Amino acid sequence: MVFVALGTGLAGAILAIIELLLAYPRLPASVPLHFDIKGRPGRWGSRGLFIAVFGTLIVLLAAAMLDAAVMNAEATGVLAVALCFVAFVEHLIIAAARRPRNCLALRPFWLGFAIFLLALMTWSALNR
Repeated sequence: MVFVALGTGLAGAILAIIELLLAYPRLPASVPLHFDIKGRPGRWGSRGLFIAVFGTLIVLLAAAMLDAAVMNAEATGVLAVALCFVAFVEHLIIAAARRPRNCLALRPFWLGFAIFLLALMTWSALNR
């Protein structure tokens, strides 16, 4: 099970980093960083800040996941699921930054959040 989680998490991390690198030149100078409950941006930051925050978060989660996998810990799956969810949110924010009103797509976000919670509960149940 640890190898499945590790492979999934590493694939998510690699794809997220590739998307960050490819999206950087096409992002506007100001990127939405926080959204209200209706998906409207409430806080903005530079694209450099966006890349730094998400890049750092992805690298740190991937490093923690690799460390957990070396110890054959059940935390590997939790970290893999978190890493994939962060990559998904990064993708949604990049898509929102390219929209005219910069709104976050709420249906995909809530569906992804539900899948994230379901994956966490499944992983926890399988590793009792």
